[in-house]
Amino acid sequence: MIRFIVGTDTDAGKTFYGRQLARKGACVIKPIETGFNSFKDISQSDAYGYSEIMGKNLEEINTYFFTVPASPHLAAEIDQVQVDVDRVKVFILTQYRKCCEKNKKDGSCLSFFVELAGGLMVPLTRSFNQLDLIREINEEEEVGVDLVVGNKLGCINHALMTITLLRNANIRIQHLEINNYGKRPDLIMLDNAKVIREYLQSN
Repeated sequence: MIRFIVGTDTDAGKTFYGRQLARKGACVIKPIETGFNSFKDISQSDAYGYSEIMGKNLEEINTYFFTVPASPHLAAEIDQVQVDVDRVKVFILTQYRKCCEKNKKDGSCLSFFVELAGGLMVPLTRSFNQLDLIREINEEEEVGVDLVVGNKLGCINHALMTITLLRNANIRIQHLEINNYGKRPDLIMLDNAKVIREYLQSN
């Protein structure tokens, strides 16, 4: 199964979650990353972090780096690049199948995850978003979503809308990760988690 790591919004904690998975033996890729001009060098990128943990080449983790920390469609336009959606799909499927082959040989690739660039409806182009990407890959391989929620005021709305969209698309949520940012949960954070979990378990 290909499991997509989806955040409720920016800085929800997707990469923190993904790195935990990678350290436990999972294969995690990040096909699209924006904000390269905010790094001193490539070693500060999320994709490079994954490559270091897993001992892989960066080309096996990422297929597009963009300069500006913006939604991929806009970041690509600023860099005068057109995101080739087919290229992204082929990249994900190729890396997934390599992981499956490796697992057959030595059992070392326990599971496969794709960290997306932000939330579910983030556009990759002006006419194609990340939910479209998940749907199209689901036509070739079984998919699921690990939903990462940044636990803060306002996250209930973001989380419940994302869950509803996934349900309507018949995409199963495999795991809910509520990120407290290392803080001791207060009343709001505790209630956020309760409301989101109850909604996810309903129906």
